[in-house]
Amino acid sequence: WITAYLSEGDLVILKPMEIYMVRVENTETILYGEKKKYRSRKRLYELALQLGKGFMQISKSTLVNLSYLDSIEPGFSGTVLLKLKNGSKDYVSRTYLPAFKQYLGL
Repeated sequence: WITAYLSEGDLVILKPMEIYMVRVENTETILYGEKKKYRSRKRLYELALQLGKGFMQISKSTLVNLSYLDSIEPGFSGTVLLKLKNGSKDYVSRTYLPAFKQYLGL
């Protein structure tokens, strides 16, 4: 279970399967659900440990729920653009690309 805050400041409890992506934006940790965004006081590495194997780090600032992968496209200078089923997208950085390709079996 992950505790997070809605923009109105209400505390919510989320199951890992309700989280599509976790991204650090301007020093805030943002959790993306299917339609809503939540704020967490935890750091990215703490959430990575708490969320477990269903999530993969794809850049210095982003974790994705592998269950919600929708498509991938080649990006610029060796990166890959990852799209999730809720419309969120982010780049897999070159540092994290080998592990991501291994997960996909490429």
